[in-house]
Amino acid sequence: MFKTTDINTPESRNWLKQWRAVYITRQALLLTVSDVADQLHGDIVQRVPVPACTTCTSKDVRMKNASCPYHIDIRDELVKEHAYGQVKGIGALTLKNTKAENWVHSPWELAKAREVVNHIRSMPDFSSSALTDQATTECIDNLYALLNEPGLRNRPEATQARKQLDELKTADPSTDEDTRKLTVNRLPEELDTKHPVFDEIRNEVKKLAEVQPYWNEKYPLKWIQLEKTFEQMREQGKVIVNLRDVEAANRENPAPLGSDELQLFLEMQHMYGNILYFDTKELKTSVMLSPQWIIEVFKCFISHKEKHVSPQLVKEWQNYKECAILEPRLLEAIFEHSDRRIRENADVVVEYMKHLDIIAKPIHWGDHDEQVKKEVQDDTSYVDPNNRGPICSKFYILPCLLNAKKGDWEEITKPPVWLNTQALCFVFRDKFMPPAIFHRLLAFCIRTWEIAKSEGKRLLYKGFGVFKVKQAQLRLWYFDHIIYARMSFLSNDNYMKQKEEQYSEKAINRCDCQYVRGQLYRALTAILEILPRSKHVTKTSPFEEYIQCPKLNTHNQGLFRVDDFKINESMSCSDDHEESAPHLIERSILQYWYPEYFNNVQAAQELPEIARGLDDDGSYGMTSALESKRLPPETRIRCEPRTVHWKKVVPSDKQLMNLAKLVGGEWKRLGLQLNLKEPKLQQLNLDHCAKGVVTVVYEMLLVWKKRNARPTLWDLGTCIARSGVSFEWESVPVDVF
Repeated sequence: MFKTTDINTPESRNWLKQWRAVYITRQALLLTVSDVADQLHGDIVQRVPVPACTTCTSKDVRMKNASCPYHIDIRDELVKEHAYGQVKGIGALTLKNTKAENWVHSPWELAKAREVVNHIRSMPDFSSSALTDQATTECIDNLYALLNEPGLRNRPEATQARKQLDELKTADPSTDEDTRKLTVNRLPEELDTKHPVFDEIRNEVKKLAEVQPYWNEKYPLKWIQLEKTFEQMREQGKVIVNLRDVEAANRENPAPLGSDELQLFLEMQHMYGNILYFDTKELKTSVMLSPQWIIEVFKCFISHKEKHVSPQLVKEWQNYKECAILEPRLLEAIFEHSDRRIRENADVVVEYMKHLDIIAKPIHWGDHDEQVKKEVQDDTSYVDPNNRGPICSKFYILPCLLNAKKGDWEEITKPPVWLNTQALCFVFRDKFMPPAIFHRLLAFCIRTWEIAKSEGKRLLYKGFGVFKVKQAQLRLWYFDHIIYARMSFLSNDNYMKQKEEQYSEKAINRCDCQYVRGQLYRALTAILEILPRSKHVTKTSPFEEYIQCPKLNTHNQGLFRVDDFKINESMSCSDDHEESAPHLIERSILQYWYPEYFNNVQAAQELPEIARGLDDDGSYGMTSALESKRLPPETRIRCEPRTVHWKKVVPSDKQLMNLAKLVGGEWKRLGLQLNLKEPKLQQLNLDHCAKGVVTVVYEMLLVWKKRNARPTLWDLGTCIARSGVSFEWESVPVDVF
């Protein structure tokens, strides 16, 4: 009838040992077979030049006069691969055990036809029926010898399995957690729910359930209906379905989910890893039923062969193989030669790959408002507008296909034969930056400037790129949470003259540096979706700008925040140097990347105290336009880049609100110019950012007004002009003048 197994008897322990030995060996062999099957599938599929087919069955393929070109070619390749293929022909294959309609995307189904999997399934039964200690040892030794064969010996899973088999010889299976579930030998033929054996099973199930991550959490029964619906869709061969189809299937269920319940169901299924569902503008109408299918999509980009490329696409193919640049026509050709399901869902597949950061797309300024496009066009006046690379405007890059740059990294990022600026650094807060941000910035640079070359090869690598900007080069790279940029210039003079500091300052084109910085800054803000679609930024930037010490070129060393130079004329650089090499970093370090701001600040610092309006009580005032005329002409020109004709009266709260609406996203610069400290500015941002940047700026101006004894509109206007913050001067209300 039935009996419970006493695992303390010698026979039971030996049986469990043999079972464990077979299980360990099977797990190791499955990994090996899986790799062999993947390799076999990839090799055979790539050798077949005809379009894929997913409709023919195994019965169709077994016929000698089969009509499907795809399956005929696959079948012939399998015969060539088989050891007895030349002798037996098609008869060497085991087509009864495989589903030919799944050969396109299933390595296992293809491997079954070649008997790779079948041989593993029917491996010799090493488990001796005599459950003695000697027979058990022989069983384990035979399995060990199998895993020590030349083809398996050096594989890590086989090495680990052999170690486990050695330990199993002296182990006590009664203490093994994996054997506890085998406490029942067989169930009674007549099920009696009151029998003690069921209590043992219940207790064992409870122990296993309690260690699961979602133990004791409620799960809606109505979800099971939709889960079954998804399973039926998978059985029909569907991989991506429209949300409308999911909603229609849900309505047909006996107990359909509401809209909010359906949304929660999709999010939970995504969290469990059963589907891919992203509530974004591009993907919220699609559901990927098999997340692992995205690997098959990625394979079609990696394994695409040059022989499948038409002569019209040779140039695009060269860009793809050399720089991982995927242009539209080549993308269409790759999809055309891919699985039918990939072709049918091409547009959605691209959106998934973009969202999962497998491919990166450059920023297009046309996605933003006319004001932003106008600002970008104004900035391009520094650089030749025809200086563009041979890449079309719409393309993607696949960062994973880029090669790693070999050599001395410091020499690569700061070449000794060029005149180099200090490194401009975009440092992300919280010490975290998704690599996709850099990849999209790299794509933007590819679209904006031509990729530089050296010895005929383009200088574009994994995490690093060099671009031609007129007669100079822009070097762009990243480590961890920091993006670095450096401009390098050449000269006709000899190498020794390039070393002279005075000559270097003249040779470096500051306008080019400022233009490049502006383009990189706008591109980053657009990538992070904080570039304004209206006139005002509504989000706080997740990064800050730093300048690196010119004597250092090591990651995250010698970095100085740009905004700190608005308060300090110099700062000590000692933490990352040897004890004998500390030095001061002067404000002049900003002269290349921020020439306009540097000139304005220097002009303001050179004014005498009466011109800068420093009162006896230390309050920070400003000189009027009339008073500035009493200064020397050269000082007056540099001091007043924009003459402010605002009233010298205390501003009302309403006037401050109107002016706050005109301040751009870099409002902290104005705060520092108003003599407010960084901690105060951060506190204002934390307290009021939820209401928008206009409210933050307004509260900042109120603090400035309260802290000064004689604040005037003219003082405020002059600070705005000198801070370099973006400001809509043409929109200033008439009651301010």
